Amino acid sequence: MSGSPVLREYGWGARLIPLPTLRRMTLRMSSRRWILKTTVATIASLAARRLFGQEPGAEVIDMHVHFVRKLTTPQGRHPEIRDNPLVSHWTWHEHNGDLLVQEMNRAGVGRALLKTFNAEDIAYPLRQDFHSDDSGTDEAPFQSSEGYMLEYRDKYPDRFIWAATVNPSIESFHERWTAKFSRNLRAIVLFPGLQDHRLDHENVTWILEECEKRGIKGVLMSFENVNRSHTSADYIEQLYDMIDAHPNLHYSFMHTGYQVPHTLEREPTLRLINHFNEKYGNIWAQTGNYYLDTRYPFPTQLAGTKDLYDNIGADRVVWATDWPWIENIGKYYQFVQSVEEHCTYMSPAEKAKYLGGNALDFLALPLVQ
Repeated sequence: MSGSPVLREYGWGARLIPLPTLRRMTLRMSSRRWILKTTVATIASLAARRLFGQEPGAEVIDMHVHFVRKLTTPQGRHPEIRDNPLVSHWTWHEHNGDLLVQEMNRAGVGRALLKTFNAEDIAYPLRQDFHSDDSGTDEAPFQSSEGYMLEYRDKYPDRFIWAATVNPSIESFHERWTAKFSRNLRAIVLFPGLQDHRLDHENVTWILEECEKRGIKGVLMSFENVNRSHTSADYIEQLYDMIDAHPNLHYSFMHTGYQVPHTLEREPTLRLINHFNEKYGNIWAQTGNYYLDTRYPFPTQLAGTKDLYDNIGADRVVWATDWPWIENIGKYYQFVQSVEEHCTYMSPAEKAKYLGGNALDFLALPLVQ
């Protein structure tokens, strides 16, 4: 019946159309629908970069993300996590670079700083909170690695900037880090409290000197678990010596340096930041404390941001999320939305600096339009 006419209505009238002709018209319409759908999706992706009213030409950069294949059901000392394993989605499904790129597209985030590590680099919290044997095998709770995370850095080189965790106690330290430097490393991450080492450890000194030689500016620092062998006062004293010895590097406190429990103390940390910014202009602080909250608009995070803004200035505060650990607190786009809707004390230019401009200054990287 290929030649049988088919009735097709047009407004008030009707006409008979042969079936082959109708098929050709349907194909053309399907093609147009596909083109329209693709165009709309492209426009939506581009529009996402202005979804929350970012300044024209500004780039939003998340300065703290990781990728996790899985971190199995926690059995440690945090009942709020242990009792809700499915709510913490990283306990049962993968959070990889493909997923984050889509979340970033929706939120209007251009790039993110990917902080990589292996199980041996975070052995203490794995033992404390997950009863891990630190092996890093598929049977262990932490089913991820630096190599796994870098697969997505390499897949999306225009979206992820690489920062690697320094563990001064690993074997073949110099050889392993020489290899890392050859893979477009842009920053290093120190966890002295978590790893229980001093800041004047010989391998820390070596890595800082290598960064200076290679033109890598960014040194990120987290002082979680400072109550192991070194106190907050110990690390503050060591920081003064380390920063004076390497004044050309840029330093950034993760989690603001003092707003997470068992880290540094507030007043000495703020004094240190302002001291060195007056002297060298080389200290920033990130505000990635969303997991201290339970719901939008993340009031604890907002209060911490305002505290830094008031005490170290709009040019020194850096936006960060610590995704995926905060994924159970809110949707990714809400972390940007919270800044746009609730940091009302910031001017549009200051918000642009907080959401990305200050990150570029810290990393000494150019703006990507």
